[in-house]
Amino acid sequence: MADYYNEREQDSSTLWIKDTKTWNRLWSVEQSVSNLSHVIQSLNTSLQHAQETSKQVHQLQVAMDNNKNELMSGSAESMCCPPGWDEFGSSCYFFSRDSRSWNESRVWCEKRNAHLLILQDDKTWDFVTRRAVPLVYWVGLSDWRTGRWEWINQTPYTMERRRWEPGQPDSWTDHGLGPGDEDCAQLYYTGRLNDIHCSTAMRYICQKHGTHA
Repeated sequence: MADYYNEREQDSSTLWIKDTKTWNRLWSVEQSVSNLSHVIQSLNTSLQHAQETSKQVHQLQVAMDNNKNELMSGSAESMCCPPGWDEFGSSCYFFSRDSRSWNESRVWCEKRNAHLLILQDDKTWDFVTRRAVPLVYWVGLSDWRTGRWEWINQTPYTMERRRWEPGQPDSWTDHGLGPGDEDCAQLYYTGRLNDIHCSTAMRYICQKHGTHA
């Protein structure tokens, strides 16, 4: 009989230990679930903030694109070049298809309130050479008036050898084109300058300020 009670007590103790372990496990699982719930809630909140931020960024991007389009549209409307002329910066450029002497080209440009091309900055050089090469054009540079190179508007020219063909200008006289040496400059097919007799017929480039619409 005593053995029976001892066995019952041992069984009860074993059950109590098992129940305690089970309860501890259940409590641990419950805590884990609770923690996960907090994490999920936090992630949902972060996701909502991210979605709201993304929406605001998109709205800002749309506003920037609209402003950019308006600025570009306004610029296009404010600057106007005649048909057949190319716009660059604040100027209009005409690349002829017919050929004339330097002086005839000068007159043709002036009749259209323009002048032969003046090249004074790298951006204009890049624009013009991309458009002109590999053809050859007159530009508004000569030394016939004073013996010194100057632009068509009588602005003194500062010599830049890198802009000229090697060995140029050379004022060559053995050209067989009449009296005088090579007093006028052409934009050569290489995109550099070369001096040549002013009576030579070739294409030409006119330049003038764009008008505001």
